[in-house]
Amino acid sequence: MTIYVVCGKCGRFTIAKLEEIAKHTGWRAMAADVGRRLRCSDCGHRGAKLTTQRPQVGKAVCPRCLRPLGDRAGRDLV
Repeated sequence: MTIYVVCGKCGRFTIAKLEEIAKHTGWRAMAADVGRRLRCSDCGHRGAKLTTQRPQVGKAVCPRCLRPLGDRAGRDLV
């Protein structure tokens, strides 16, 4: 099972290196407590979420047809 660490501010994510995290926090630490102690290497924010679901990158897309969701700016309506 893959565990992802997602920054609470900028959304950057990486795959968790559980052995390294356990060396600092212990194997019995709760995931929420571990997430609060982690610091983002990009923005420096302290606080992250640990999840098993791969975070989405870029724009949101429709899960059925994979077309971008969101605003219709730049499209001409006829």
